[in-house]
Amino acid sequence: VFTDGRAQDDVSEWARKAKTSGVTIFALGVGKAIVQELSEIASEPDEMHLYYAEDFEKIGEVSRKLKSRICKETPADERRCQCETLIEFQDHVVEKLRDLAQIIEAMTKKLETLENQLVPK
Repeated sequence: VFTDGRAQDDVSEWARKAKTSGVTIFALGVGKAIVQELSEIASEPDEMHLYYAEDFEKIGEVSRKLKSRICKETPADERRCQCETLIEFQDHVVEKLRDLAQIIEAMTKKLETLENQLVPK
């Protein structure tokens, strides 16, 4: 699970059901993510399944830690391909999230400029 904010619904119930079904959940939060919610989502122990980065600039470091945790054993040839594909996908998602964050930041600045032009001082 990857998030940068507060959940819009009750995540604990669904996370509990998934974990009860044998799903191992890694929770990765960035920026304004709520650590308590991440803890409810992540499998236990938190030290192995919960990751947090203050901003998207630090996501690479967290990604490496997560990769070493997920791929800690030497995978069989079949699993190696799956693991490498997962990491490649994750790297692609991280890159796109950075791009999106930059676009949102630029739009926010434009909106602030427009607001300052429209609101009389």
